[in-house]
Amino acid sequence: MVLFVDDVKGIHGSGGSDSTENPLVGITTVSAGPETGGYRCRIETKDGKSATCRINGREYDLSKGTLFVIKAKGEQVEVHQLKRDLTAIPFDADGCREPLQKDAEIRKLLELGELPK
Repeated sequence: MVLFVDDVKGIHGSGGSDSTENPLVGITTVSAGPETGGYRCRIETKDGKSATCRINGREYDLSKGTLFVIKAKGEQVEVHQLKRDLTAIPFDADGCREPLQKDAEIRKLLELGELPK
């Protein structure tokens, strides 16, 4: 599982394709805010177990983390790769929001300030 957290305003989208010959082979693309700079991501797997991840053309080693915090400032994009146990995060938009909002490093990267006490 790969998870993206960003501060991009505007449209977010994703799509995917797979092989009819090998259902484990597939490509997923994610884009956010293309009209305001934003970012494009491409995740590709050839065996269903390992994958390559490219964000705006730069390749990231997923063994170093599968949580990406992305800050977009116009044409500039900062990508921060974090190592987290994503199996502990619910797999839906509302369910994953709370644990991510409580993560101090994510809050700092997105300049959200400290959690209220």
